Amino acid sequence: MDNVRTDINIACRLLELYQIAGAVSANNLSNFKIYKSKIYGMQRVLSFDFRNKHYYVSDDYSLMDNPKFIKDVIEDIIPNLKGKPLENPIPQTDGAKYASGLDGTEYYLWESPLE
Repeated sequence: MDNVRTDINIACRLLELYQIAGAVSANNLSNFKIYKSKIYGMQRVLSFDFRNKHYYVSDDYSLMDNPKFIKDVIEDIIPNLKGKPLENPIPQTDGAKYASGLDGTEYYLWESPLE
């Protein structure tokens, strides 16, 4: 259960980091799920709803800040994926446009319409 709490905390912090909202708590998220990717780095993908949108988080180190690779990982789990990867609003020293560092791990945040 502690791992799930940690993952929910990561999701909340990323919503804040990408400036979707401030002071997000676990109670603000719904339909939280964890998937395992079967392509590229085979990392986890977090999935949740927040404020009438659906979000996916990937911590796959092999996506190289490439929107196509980000989509591939999530679409492997969710066919017919809609939406887009969100750009990190904070300029990164390595020039990354989508990746966001959090506690030594790079994350990508994808936003989809809630259906």
